[in-house]
Amino acid sequence: MHKAVFEIVARDGLNFKYFKAGEHIDLMNAGKTVVFYPFFECSEIERQAMKANGEIQTPKHILRLVFGSENEFILFDEAVHKVEFDSLIDLILLSEDSDKYLYDLCCLLPKRWLDDKQNLWNLARMFYQMPGKNPAIMRRTYAAILRFHHGEWFCEQTSMISYDNDGPNIRYPIQVDIRKLKAIAGGACHKAYQAWKLKYESKSETESETETETETEPTEDETAKIPDKKSKKKPSFILKEKMIEIAKDRYRRQFGTGAIYKKITNYYYKRAFDDPKQFLNEIFINDRMYQMCSQSDHKELLHFIKDIAHPDFLFMKIDYDYMGFKNGVYCLKDATFIVPESVPNGIQVRVYHDFDYNILKETPLLDKFFDYQFDTETTEFIYFMLGRALTKIRDKFDFMVMLVGVGGAGKSLLVNLLSEAYGSAQVGILGSSFQDRFGLCEFANKQIVTSDDMPRNIAKTEIRFSFDADPSDTSGEIIRRILIAHFANSIPDDEKDMLLEDKIMDTEFATFIHRCRSTYLQYCRMYAGQNIYTFCPNHFLESRDMLRGSINESYQFAKAHIKYSEPVEGQEPKIILKSDLTRMFRAYIKEKYSLIKSPKQAMDIQSLINADDRIIPVRITMLSRDDFVKFLSSGKKIAATTLKNRAGFLFKQYRDIGGNADDLSYLNSYSKVIRHINENGSEEVRKTYLFHVVALLNTKAGKVVDAETRQKIIAASIRLRNKSKKQSLHNIATDKQQLNPISIYGMTGQLKTYIHKLFADYDMSHKSTKISDDDFVKWNIPSDRKNIKSFARDLQRCMMLACYVYQPALRSDWPTLKITSAAVKRLDDKQNWIQVLRGGRIRLIMNDFKNVKSFGKHTIEVENVHLKRYLRYWINLLERLLGTEPEHLFIYQLSPVKEVKLISTTRHTFGKAISRNSEKIFNKPQSVNSFRHAWEIKFQQDPAYRYMTQAERQALHNKLLHGVFTGQLYNWQRRGFSE
Repeated sequence: MHKAVFEIVARDGLNFKYFKAGEHIDLMNAGKTVVFYPFFECSEIERQAMKANGEIQTPKHILRLVFGSENEFILFDEAVHKVEFDSLIDLILLSEDSDKYLYDLCCLLPKRWLDDKQNLWNLARMFYQMPGKNPAIMRRTYAAILRFHHGEWFCEQTSMISYDNDGPNIRYPIQVDIRKLKAIAGGACHKAYQAWKLKYESKSETESETETETETEPTEDETAKIPDKKSKKKPSFILKEKMIEIAKDRYRRQFGTGAIYKKITNYYYKRAFDDPKQFLNEIFINDRMYQMCSQSDHKELLHFIKDIAHPDFLFMKIDYDYMGFKNGVYCLKDATFIVPESVPNGIQVRVYHDFDYNILKETPLLDKFFDYQFDTETTEFIYFMLGRALTKIRDKFDFMVMLVGVGGAGKSLLVNLLSEAYGSAQVGILGSSFQDRFGLCEFANKQIVTSDDMPRNIAKTEIRFSFDADPSDTSGEIIRRILIAHFANSIPDDEKDMLLEDKIMDTEFATFIHRCRSTYLQYCRMYAGQNIYTFCPNHFLESRDMLRGSINESYQFAKAHIKYSEPVEGQEPKIILKSDLTRMFRAYIKEKYSLIKSPKQAMDIQSLINADDRIIPVRITMLSRDDFVKFLSSGKKIAATTLKNRAGFLFKQYRDIGGNADDLSYLNSYSKVIRHINENGSEEVRKTYLFHVVALLNTKAGKVVDAETRQKIIAASIRLRNKSKKQSLHNIATDKQQLNPISIYGMTGQLKTYIHKLFADYDMSHKSTKISDDDFVKWNIPSDRKNIKSFARDLQRCMMLACYVYQPALRSDWPTLKITSAAVKRLDDKQNWIQVLRGGRIRLIMNDFKNVKSFGKHTIEVENVHLKRYLRYWINLLERLLGTEPEHLFIYQLSPVKEVKLISTTRHTFGKAISRNSEKIFNKPQSVNSFRHAWEIKFQQDPAYRYMTQAERQALHNKLLHGVFTGQLYNWQRRGFSE
């Protein structure tokens, strides 16, 4: 039978007792009736059905009962048979094996409220995730509530499957709590709700009032800590007071995460709970108020633990200059030991070792280890390098430590000993599988980063910045910042001591730390202000050159093929052109790696100088990039971005094929110009580059090029342009174009969900047109993780995409818009504007865009109500953050710990930001052009488009600032797709 059957029968006052295992023989000898009842998790009907199908059911528990006589057992057995074949939900209702508080409250809810699937979904998640509750009881309570409301239409199996599937969902905030259920029940049936409240809550309110009445008169300091006596304390306030009293002088917490630390000594707290929820469940395990508190009260407790300061429940603040031992604290700043009585108040050591600090005169283990690999001078320098790695670096020596050598030579031993000087959470382990996309961001809060597995050349790993920075380091010269200790001697297997690390930790660790730190401080005093390579042992100079030669291709080439020639008096010094060096270097790489084509890798001049410092680079180029900017500026006026791109390409072309020319006469070699342009990838790129050359020919400086060559270049550009136009008429989407884009409908849904979740995470309303004072004050707090600036950062990402998802997509013109509410006549007609008018209207006044000369200036009405609301909210938020009216919509520096400021209004930077933000929110990177394609596809796939007049179609396409013909080209056609 089910446990609920026994609970029902046991209430009838039948005479029986329990007995322990092994007592049944004695009881039977005494004339008693002994019965064993098995408990199952299912009802008796279900068990009989399983039995008929051959399924074996194992009892969950065996009930041992003893009766005084046979008649008493018969009465008990008859009572069992009356109910044992009832359904499980009926047994739960009869036995009241549920949470009566919640069951009686939910029975007052109107049936129409529970008929809403969204409400039922929220109720299931609330019951499932309610802290401090028995999961089985909550599951039965949920089933009992549905049975009450649905009656004969109730399906136990469907309801329980739905509960088990929906309950664990934590992706979205739960919109229902105890307080909301009370409000709904009170509004639906006021008298019944008052009776429920009198039954379940009158006692706790009476006790609370009694406690308030018996309180003593508070002091002036206490008045600030407690609310007014006449007001009833919230559960969260009472629980906070209890929690603070428990935590005082026993626990501390980590700001932001809420991790809890337990006191071990006055100067060391050990991490006890990673999640503050575990801490709350531990200290309030028997607290009825905590078990019944609402979700909002629970969130308020967690918010207090993570973010709110209190003098009796302090945040952890680790002093990284101190290490703890049983008999005191070691100060790394001056390499001194402090006994417990002299430890400064409030010091929290970064690591604690449960043994005494003791300095030894003799260290046979360490001495033997170092003497096997290095001489005395090198060993002392290694102590200096390791001592430098023990605290935050304040010197200017500028180096990292790398241990290189054969396996089993002791490299990991040194790394492990150094790591023991830090707490486990303070050490970052960098392996060969570190993420290329996010780089080293996970180590930002680590005190030291170590690695024992580095097969790749990290010098060639591109560093990723927020916007348009594009740094590169292909020279491999990161090694000039690395000091290499080379472990050359392999230890024989019969001499290896696998317990050496443990032995050093037990006996010589404190001496090792002191020796490292004291040696470092001594070197700082002796060599302050000097370059590290001026006083390091020769061992490290040789190791540096060895590593440089193994990873730097340019250095290898220079060492093998370039020889310095002494200058002869009366003769010109020997010079080799960089272009010749590059050609020789590429031939060297091609031969070395057996390549079919010559590589595009360039020779690094600095590596040539490193190979022989007598070689001196001499600038002999007659034209500079600035010269090309001047040439182009003298011709037809062009945009700043176009000018920058053209000058960059033309100067590169000049360096590659121009030789030492001091004018544009090098362009007279038509074959060189065309060959250089054809080295680039697509035809579209080659066409662009060819027109760059044509633009240069049309300047005053371009008159030095003869007419025949000029005509050839112009004819080649026209051929490419005509070919490009012809190809553009075949607007068939490629596989990549079919794979990446998302429809406007799909992006609208994803963006809406993301925005709503963002506002919910900060407990703000997404329906407002400006941020409330309460919300701004609440989140305008100092934090390195979550505050009003982090909210603005995430909202800026959403707003960038909203301008392309909710509104027909412009080109990358949004950052060029200036915010105004002035009349059109008062605005500069050469500037783009976003005009925010009274009554909710917002207009985009476009005076400067790509095809403005052919298309004309244009005014676009923002029609989407959601975009208009979000734009007003965004402008208001910027005004609050900046302290003045914002001039532009985008792009602002928004970081929890940095000043808010406008950092870029360029189209190029904005386009890159759009791609990154779309990948983050839509999981697929979308360019500005992708949004324009998506809008044209949406327009032209609409059935109404077929019946539009040409004027109506023209107005529709004009929203994207182009005409009907261009719009039709943007409508990609699908002709099969292969993954």
